[in-house]
Amino acid sequence: MRLAVHDPRRPIGADDLFPAQDDRSAPRIARFLADDGSPRIGLVLESVEGLPRRLLDLTARHGLGPALLDFVAAGGLELAERELARGDDIHGPDQVILERSDLPGRLLSPVDIGAADIAAGARLVVGFGLTFRAHRGETVRARPFVFPKPTSPTGACSPVEAGRDRDGAVGLLDYELELG
Repeated sequence: MRLAVHDPRRPIGADDLFPAQDDRSAPRIARFLADDGSPRIGLVLESVEGLPRRLLDLTARHGLGPALLDFVAAGGLELAERELARGDDIHGPDQVILERSDLPGRLLSPVDIGAADIAAGARLVVGFGLTFRAHRGETVRARPFVFPKPTSPTGACSPVEAGRDRDGAVGLLDYELELG
């Protein structure tokens, strides 16, 4: 597999990095809400412009929990690779179609960290600052840095809750890489 190179000023998604739609050598995993509102974890079978379109519901098909860490510990990545190896032979009721208009309400953050976890100090979201060369050039700091972020991750298409100052104004929002 070979990564494509793109203009760093353009937003990129998985389809930009792996431009061949039929390249199934590495599984893409997504967390989403099922029709009944329960969180699930799925194998992305088809994407459009980097956004998941058709998924295989691994929670329904194999009983794997929807938490990413539990999924990995249960051998979920290996199971997803075996499913991908089946190629176009993946059929059945465990397929889920996500319309683009569904994504804000159904596509979840890859990690299942909630505000209560953060407030209790049980889990932490870590932000990376100055990860773009141009951004580093605009500041006096020469190297990227890591900092804690007291906020819950959102899905790729979900609204972001911005902090407000005491006058009610929204603070500056930047695109960032975050790890939970």
